[in-house]
Parts: sequence; structure tokens; C-alpha cells
Amino acid sequence: MAKKQDKGSKKNDKKHGKKKDLKQAKLKGLKQDEAPKVEHPEMIRPPLREVQSALKQGYRDDPDSALLTSAVFSTTGLADAGDPTRVRIQVDSPAGTTFDIGAHVAVGGLEDLPCSGDVFLASLAACQELTIRLVAAAMGLELKRLDLRVEGDWDVRGTLAVSRESPIGFTAIRVLVDLDVDAPADKIARLLSSAERFCVVSATLKDAPPVELIATIEGAPVGEAAAD
Repeated sequence: MAKKQDKGSKKNDKKHGKKKDLKQAKLKGLKQDEAPKVEHPEMIRPPLREVQSALKQGYRDDPDSALLTSAVFSTTGLADAGDPTRVRIQVDSPAGTTFDIGAHVAVGGLEDLPCSGDVFLASLAACQELTIRLVAAAMGLELKRLDLRVEGDWDVRGTLAVSRESPIGFTAIRVLVDLDVDAPADKIARLLSSAERFCVVSATLKDAPPVELIATIEGAPVGEAAAD
């Protein structure tokens, strides 16, 4: 008898729980037995042309709103600082994406993480591919295929101070693009020239801004700290 009551109570509990779940689902605007669906951003966003048109008009009306500062910062921390060949960098944005980056194997690192040079080239590759796709969308061109590869040449002796004559940094960078698109030759040429012109990373490399190293010790500039 007790077992029957236990079964009955369990059945009631399940039924009550199902009703409770159904009530909560209804409050969230969901149908019974329907799990929340995570839709791709493209499915819920307005067309790209509409989005960019509104953004462009906003920047025309308020030019100052177009002046942005992007930033990343280190989250390596003292616990991870024991290995000088590995760091963790986070993007200063709501997404808060982090990158684990290591020294290249040619300078003593391991091969389990991308090196800073890899991330540098990846930044160029991502910017160039995004720009090509955005320009193609603006031109109404459908890309059937887009393969992109970025290569960078460098001399390890420079960064390891093996030879003072050896350059430090990349000495040549190649962006290799192979695409399939149904369009006249003049439109394809315009697509590629526009994509090259408006790629932020590529433009930055071609007309490099000054890079400053601003160091402080406990908030005080290094010079002032040394004087104290």
C-alpha cells in the first residue's frame, strides 16, 4: 500500500513539476515541450545594408561618435607568470574574449599555442576576409568560395639578438586570396581593390602609426620612480 502511495506521490510530483515547467515556459513565451532556440545573429538582425546605412548616417550626423579606441590587456596573473613563454591577453569589450599566446618554438617556446606573430597574421587575415565579404555584400555579389592565406617572413636571429644586422619583425607579408564569384572582371577588380583599401589592419601596416611604450611603476612614470 505504501509503495502504491509512493508511486502515486511520485507521479503527482512529476505532474506538478511538468505543470510548473509549463507555466514557466508560458511566462517566457515558449510552447510546451519546446526548448529555447539559439538563432544565428543573421536570422534576427536586419539586412547588413540597413545596419550599415544607419551607422553611416549616425557618423555623418555626429563625427565624434566614429572616433573609437580599441584595447586589449594582459590577464596573465602572477600564478601563470612562472613560465615566461606563455601569456593570456583579453579583449577590452563586453565579449571579454581571451587569447592564450606562447613564444614561438624557434625562440624557445612550445608548439601548443599560437605565437604573437601568428595572432598578428591572423588579425590581418581576419580583417582582410571580413572586408572582402562586407564589400561583396555591399556590391550585391555572392561569393561561392573564398580561400585566404596570410604568410609572413622573419629572421629569428633578429629577435634573439644573434646578429645585429638581422632585422627584427616581419620583413615581407603576403595576402593570398582565391575566390569564386559570378561577376564581370571589372566588378571583381573593384571588389578586391576596395577590400584592400578599406581593410583596417592592412591600411595600418602600410601607413604605420607611431607605437609608444609607456611604462609605470606603481602608477608613477618610470623616470619619476627612478628619481625617487
